[in-house]
Amino acid sequence: MVEEPSAATEMEDVWKKSYPEGNERRIEIPDYTIYKLLAESASKHPDSTAIIFFGKKLTYRKLLAMVDSLAFNLKERLRLFKDSKIGLILPNSPQYVISFFAIAKIGGVVVQTNPIYTETEIQNEYKTTEASAVITLDMYYSKVKALEKDGMSIVVTRIKDFLTPLASMVYSRKTRKDPKLEKITFEGKVFKFMDLLKGGPALEEQIESKVDPVLFQFTGGTTGVPKAAMLSHRNLIANVTQLKAWHSSLRDPGRFMSTLPFFHVYGMMTSLVLPVATASTMVLVPDPRDTEMLLKLIKKYKPDYLPGVPTLYKSLLNHPSVKKFDLKSIKVCVSGGAALPVETLKKFEEATGGLLIEGYGLSETSPVIAANPVDRNKRKIGSVGLPLGNTDFKIVNPYSLQEVPLGEEGEIFVRGPQVMLGYWRSESETAGVMDDGWLRTGDIGRFDSTGFLYLVDRKKDMIISSGYNVYPREIEEVFYRHPDVIEAAAIGVPDERRGQSVKVYVVKKEGSSVTEQELMAFASKQLAPYKRPRSVEFKKDLPRTLVGKVLKRELRTDQARSLRPGRKP
Repeated sequence: MVEEPSAATEMEDVWKKSYPEGNERRIEIPDYTIYKLLAESASKHPDSTAIIFFGKKLTYRKLLAMVDSLAFNLKERLRLFKDSKIGLILPNSPQYVISFFAIAKIGGVVVQTNPIYTETEIQNEYKTTEASAVITLDMYYSKVKALEKDGMSIVVTRIKDFLTPLASMVYSRKTRKDPKLEKITFEGKVFKFMDLLKGGPALEEQIESKVDPVLFQFTGGTTGVPKAAMLSHRNLIANVTQLKAWHSSLRDPGRFMSTLPFFHVYGMMTSLVLPVATASTMVLVPDPRDTEMLLKLIKKYKPDYLPGVPTLYKSLLNHPSVKKFDLKSIKVCVSGGAALPVETLKKFEEATGGLLIEGYGLSETSPVIAANPVDRNKRKIGSVGLPLGNTDFKIVNPYSLQEVPLGEEGEIFVRGPQVMLGYWRSESETAGVMDDGWLRTGDIGRFDSTGFLYLVDRKKDMIISSGYNVYPREIEEVFYRHPDVIEAAAIGVPDERRGQSVKVYVVKKEGSSVTEQELMAFASKQLAPYKRPRSVEFKKDLPRTLVGKVLKRELRTDQARSLRPGRKP
């Protein structure tokens, strides 16, 4: 009896036919560590510029020397060793880059921390991960100073530690009366970052295995409960190798506009690790929300690459002065983190002449698992692309877990060398999403006949109206086609007759007089009755993470609060 090929086998043949010329489905992953990645680039390109930070430049030679000094002092002065968990509460800055690679060299684990977290959230995160130290800015010191009582070491740095003299003077004037910059006493377990960059003999790398964790990335995963995804040296090296293999333009030194926050896994990989792996220059942007500043930096430094999220591209396009700035240096932009509206893609490419492609990833996958070909003729607008090398997908019925036929929708499962080790001390959570190497993504998607993946929506965001599945992304795409809509977010709200109905939150263009009734009529012409929104609410802006994802749970919470007891939706 001839065994029927599995859906995965069938897809492998489809993917091979669709792969860009010169790309291999199976690639070799070098046996590197994260520190070795930097050391190799510094060895081959010692005098190339690694970092530009408000005019201040660091070569790869100087960057490596600083990393080596910090690694030595973390070990000898702070007594941090292999497996020590070390938090980073820093914006995109030279200090972040130096700390990231120094922690990797001593075999420690970087605990990524969002700087906007409250003192309580930070304490909970470090208690969960058993962190031994934290490296932070002086403006965040008040949030972590109590941790010294728990035995944690605190390393404090200032933004102006790496500014030019002129920029430092301007910064000092602006922050002279900032209440967050309290006086810090450097004694006991509180250290100055710059003191830890002084000398020290060469320190051997402290890694024993490439599958040792190097990064704890907190994520809500598919359940919404915060937990730390453990990513190893091999996970990160695999993903950066996959990205370099995806297109020849990503293999040679270039100039990256590093706007995505490094504390988020997407920014860490595409705006930090990938540039270092290619000995490229990182133009560091500590606050990507300052669109005016970002436009000035693009004009001055003429980056080749601008990894971003849809919000970033929209902000640039909608800035009133955008036409005064030359964006034509931008060659390739990879969008991730949230669904990229087709209209945003088209308008951004018109403005820059560059190529904007959409990719797909998760915190649990280091993060990139799929991307469109870096080719205007081969990419597919609206798709997140093809699986990267050594990465496999399957689409399954989320209830029966049986693979569905090609073209049908289902939950996306993924496996590959970039998939996490698991969740830190959460065996039950890990078991709930991983099985025999496959990771359940919690996303709903489908393949077309050529193997390109289309995301339908997050399983947890799906709306069930009158028994039908309604995917918010489809609704939002319709609203983005309206000329007066800047942003749209669809959620499900309680409905006695339908179970749920669709509500859309809209940010409209300044000065627009478009009404709720006009937008609903516009959408009704393009959507089946059960998908049509029953209400539209205008907002000045939408709640977002620093990376740009719309916080739909906040919209749902606000909606629930707005319903008075006994009031019908």
